[in-house]
Amino acid sequence: TRTSLPPPRLQLMRDTYEATGLVVLRNTGSTDTATLAQFVHPGQLILVCDIGGGTTDLTLIRVRPAGDAGD
Repeated sequence: TRTSLPPPRLQLMRDTYEATGLVVLRNTGSTDTATLAQFVHPGQLILVCDIGGGTTDLTLIRVRPAGDAGD
């Protein structure tokens, strides 16, 4: 995985996330359901951050049990 941040700045960013209780996972490169299920569980809130070269996209996801139709 390429990053434009120098290693000390990247580590500072990770340390900040962890200090606030966030778990930092690196991109596994897989969208396979079985692979993703190892990391997420019903009830969790997941913040997905895509920090690019000039844009930042944030998505907040609430994980629901399989078959849950939602609200």
